[in-house]
Amino acid sequence: MYFISNHALKIITMISFMIIQGCATEIGVKQIRDHDYKVQGHLDRDEYDEIIRIVKTHPGQTINFYASSRGGTSHDLFDCMDTLYQHGHVYWYSLDQCDSACAVLALSTKHASGHFRLHSFYRHHKHHAEAAPAYNHLILDHLEKYGYDTTKLNHMFHSVEELWDITLDDGKISD
Repeated sequence: MYFISNHALKIITMISFMIIQGCATEIGVKQIRDHDYKVQGHLDRDEYDEIIRIVKTHPGQTINFYASSRGGTSHDLFDCMDTLYQHGHVYWYSLDQCDSACAVLALSTKHASGHFRLHSFYRHHKHHAEAAPAYNHLILDHLEKYGYDTTKLNHMFHSVEELWDITLDDGKISD
């Protein structure tokens, strides 16, 4: 009889989903196994609501999200962030990219792993995007409540154009 450690199983699962991802171009949140979900494409209220629904229907159970997203809207983000954080057993893995709102959701889980990119949330003003400092401050306040040292993240929320790379290993920011 063979035994596979949880870490090895997570790595095998992650590689399998990367292969699956290359074969499919689905958008949204899709269940791929009992407690495994794929998050792909632009994130908006529908995706946030679906993530919240999934998390609330699995109290105390481990849930894995495998994400590939360039980000999404900032509306309704806080409810999803709080739901992920409060559950405590949500694991968020970046497949090939997890930017902006996707990265903020990862930081909300306590158990994110992979490479992520952050930038300032923004608003449109006279045909261009500009940073939304008050909103960015609220995001950073939430992340600080979740236990992050926001001095490591603060500079990432000043530029709309620049994406800052961070690496997470089980919810810890790697230097």
